[in-house]
Amino acid sequence: MKQSRPSHLLNARLFWRLKLRVREYVRALWPAVSGCVLMAVVVNAVRFVSLTEAPAAGRLAVEIVAGAIAYAAYLLVAHKSRVRAFIGLWRQRAG
Repeated sequence: MKQSRPSHLLNARLFWRLKLRVREYVRALWPAVSGCVLMAVVVNAVRFVSLTEAPAAGRLAVEIVAGAIAYAAYLLVAHKSRVRAFIGLWRQRAG
């Protein structure tokens, strides 16, 4: 049976081949990761304060909307330049 390489070695090799530093990779992921953390906090806060008598579908809808608003608002406030760059790229590719 062939010995498999640990994933961290494969990742290191991939970063080297792409000439990508780990720091650059983490920096690129930071807006999404930090937005997800905030979204999770907001959803859990909504769960904590929500009425348990409400139907499950209603509670789920409120959690989804609250999480989406929190994520979008955070990106628009904390990472506005990146959002603008993404929209510009999107528009450019759409033609």
